[in-house]
Amino acid sequence: MGTLFDITVSHPDVEEARKATDKAFDEIQRIEWLTSNFSSKSEITKINQNAGKLAYPVSEELYILLQKSIQYSQLANGTFDITIGAIQDLWKFENEIRTVPATETIIRLLPLVDFRNILLEENHHVRLKIEGMKIDFGAVAKGYAVDRGIDVLKKYNIDNAILNGGGDLKSIGEKSPGVPWKIGVRHPCKPSDVIASLDGKNNAIATSGDYQKYFVKDGIRYHHILNPVTGMQAQGLQSVTIIAKEAMFADAMATAVFVMGAEQGMKFVKSQSQLEGVIITADGKKIVSSGLKGEIEFHDDN
Repeated sequence: MGTLFDITVSHPDVEEARKATDKAFDEIQRIEWLTSNFSSKSEITKINQNAGKLAYPVSEELYILLQKSIQYSQLANGTFDITIGAIQDLWKFENEIRTVPATETIIRLLPLVDFRNILLEENHHVRLKIEGMKIDFGAVAKGYAVDRGIDVLKKYNIDNAILNGGGDLKSIGEKSPGVPWKIGVRHPCKPSDVIASLDGKNNAIATSGDYQKYFVKDGIRYHHILNPVTGMQAQGLQSVTIIAKEAMFADAMATAVFVMGAEQGMKFVKSQSQLEGVIITADGKKIVSSGLKGEIEFHDDN
């Protein structure tokens, strides 16, 4: 998934804690293979290869992931869309080669981006309507892996832990009796620093930022968060942090809100009872949802 995962556990038995974290890391690795576009054997690759042709049979787990992703797209009115893959590939953020795609090429491929062209058929068969369409789970895979990792820790009797997957986090329990986990929000201009912190209260937190994957070409900064409507970089924000119960949901909505922009994005967050959020605009303005006021501490000296 192109990032590091780390697990912190508070538990009296070191060996029991180690066994649980090993199992959780195994689960995260399994999710990596399940959602990978880079493995020729993955179900995602097979679905993409059959785009515009045949329906492909997938596991129940992947089928449910696709169902959830489509629901997220519907909720966010298409600002989150896992069919962004064909456009995402043009930008080659995973490669050393830094190229800006031709506008004509982007326009030509935009019709391939539409979550409504994912057809979920009987017996867990999936079909992409148009040849060349490509599913990319990049905006939800980390969150789902965090959720599953926490589930595994709970299965192995871990009640107090925090799991971080490249800025997508989920916490359970406490750091120590009466002491909550403290979660930092990465500074968009200085990613090694935190700009804010809040208590982890059995919640999931995901951040989307223009600093995570980017390159500079001819003095222009190109980041990896693309607007599904234009195929170009979403504009106006530096970062979006979303708090929810599930990391996968927080992950997807952080991307969606980043694409929406400050005004529409915060309006959307406020309309969803299960979401809270922090938006940092391109000029450094901080916009906080009402449920986080008094709960989040900003570190302006950073």
